[in-house]
Amino acid sequence: MKNNLLFFLLALFLLTIPLSGEEEGETEIFVEPPAEGAFTGENLSLYGYLLTFSQVNLLIENEKITDSNLGSVLYLRLKGDWNPGEHLAFHTELSYDARIGNQNPYAMYETPGISSIHQNNYPLEDFVQSFTLDHAWGMVNFWWFDLQFGKMPIAWGTGYAFNPTDRVTNPAFLDRVTEETPGTLGIAPGFSITDWLALQGYVAFQDKSHKKTASLEDGKWQNIPYGVKLNAIAGPFDLSVSWIKEVLYSAQGYQRSFYTGADFAGAVWNFGVYGEAALNLPRNEEDTGFDFEGHKLKDVLEACAGFDYSIPLLDVMARVEYFHHGRGEKSKEDYDIMKILSGEEILQGEDYFFASLERTFFNYLTLAVGGMVNLNDRSLALIPQIQYDLFGNFQVSLGATLFFGKEGSEFYGEYEIPGMEPIDFTEPGIYLKGKLSF
Repeated sequence: MKNNLLFFLLALFLLTIPLSGEEEGETEIFVEPPAEGAFTGENLSLYGYLLTFSQVNLLIENEKITDSNLGSVLYLRLKGDWNPGEHLAFHTELSYDARIGNQNPYAMYETPGISSIHQNNYPLEDFVQSFTLDHAWGMVNFWWFDLQFGKMPIAWGTGYAFNPTDRVTNPAFLDRVTEETPGTLGIAPGFSITDWLALQGYVAFQDKSHKKTASLEDGKWQNIPYGVKLNAIAGPFDLSVSWIKEVLYSAQGYQRSFYTGADFAGAVWNFGVYGEAALNLPRNEEDTGFDFEGHKLKDVLEACAGFDYSIPLLDVMARVEYFHHGRGEKSKEDYDIMKILSGEEILQGEDYFFASLERTFFNYLTLAVGGMVNLNDRSLALIPQIQYDLFGNFQVSLGATLFFGKEGSEFYGEYEIPGMEPIDFTEPGIYLKGKLSF
């Protein structure tokens, strides 16, 4: 913990040193703009947010509340931008994350006995809090060529709730605490071919699991993920086609998958429309080539399509999205919870429908509800929320996580793991969140 504290103080010191240099260049950096009240200098800005989140989970048996438990999160995200030269840019993000109770993944998985890590075996480790340098990357601009390098977020796709072409990290799927994309070690070049055509790519030096152990196997060429994408602008639409290699480390070793992808985003009348697809190219057992024999298109395709629309008479923002999960199962009898726990998959079923409605009153009170239906087993996850904007830079949210479904369905949530008592992963809960931006 002393090392973490020294690292934190050093990072703060470096980020706040007065800097002098050239005027800020024209390099376009896709980072969150500083909030009102952020510390900014001639070519330096420091900003971020502090978030607190608490949730009470309700234990229900025979439609009656029999018990409850509490979990809390304290999350700090400190961000800094520095432009040391006309064609140079630097960005960093530090995070502090403390979790207790039902919000701590180690506690959630160790208590029922499904965790491979036993905390008592690691007395020097801190399983409650962590401090990490999540993003630290630089960018060099050579007019028609950009090179981004370091630990950076790599997130492709146009989908809102689902991103089939995002194959670099396990996403924070509909996370109510933070939606930050984890940083990945790598390089990401980009070429501007014409005003309407560009080529971009990445080479990642970590597999999708972002495992904490190191091995010489990590550096073998077959275990290096990469992606190449061609972007085009056609009228009101952004279009792209891509080629992606995904690498995931699991208990079975390295799993390598190849995808060809495509996406679009644009406007039709007053509708914002988007779509995204990734086609998995099956490999043979020797992993020496592709083998399509015995594979149906629906089983190797992941795709989403949706739209957003502001309903004029109601002043309501509506969003609808469909997702086909080719590697999912149509029958609930074939669900395998271990694929979720290992990070191999984020969902069990094959087809999903997502919808959300949002309305703001008086410029400071927002009512929202979002829901996702598993179209195969008809189970439902629902999140209603009310958010109050107190002082512009401080919001308070009150919401709930609700699950509905027949026994055995995905959002019924109770699973049987051999040698253990049935475990419920979808307990309903009520949460309170406060976010201070600076």
